[in-house]
Amino acid sequence: MTRVLIVQHGDKVNEPGDPGLSRLGVLQAERTARFLLQTEKPAAVVSSPLRRAVETADHLAGVFGLEVSTDDRFRERMNWTVDGGLSFDAFLEEWNQASNDRDYQPAIGDSSTMAAMRALEALDDLEKRWRNETVIVAAHGGVTVDTVRSIVGDGYLVQRLPNLIREGVSSCAITELLHEGDGWRAVRINDTSHNPSQ
Repeated sequence: MTRVLIVQHGDKVNEPGDPGLSRLGVLQAERTARFLLQTEKPAAVVSSPLRRAVETADHLAGVFGLEVSTDDRFRERMNWTVDGGLSFDAFLEEWNQASNDRDYQPAIGDSSTMAAMRALEALDDLEKRWRNETVIVAAHGGVTVDTVRSIVGDGYLVQRLPNLIREGVSSCAITELLHEGDGWRAVRINDTSHNPSQ
């Protein structure tokens, strides 16, 4: 079976647009890379094209001697920029509405349903290319939660992790997906046991 480990990017610099990792984020990515090196032999490391994810992926790929490839389908559901036409408060309001109503089309970015659809399409492509292998994906909290919601359903997710939809994925948390038969199954969601400071 094919395994995908979705690693949330590390803590980012607190600025709009496409910020990179903060000093803490670099430490989180390094710690996660060392942890994965102990147990994993990935065939590939794939990343969202956004800088914080690519920088995280660089640390992950580096310990395995792999190159990072990017896939735009793993980009964040919504990404706030100063020139995007929304104040930060308006962006947060749009984010919350899109989280509460999965089909709501925000002023910028994608609906939760659309973000999950594109990420699942990307996951299916990874499964076809690296069947029965492990692939590491560096991504973002919104698109990861959207994808997991589509796999397990909101009822299950709210019961197991009641704050995840509202609070999001922790920095460098690992979400493990397995492809079995014709679909994906979530094995671990938002696992931060390797990053005790979370």
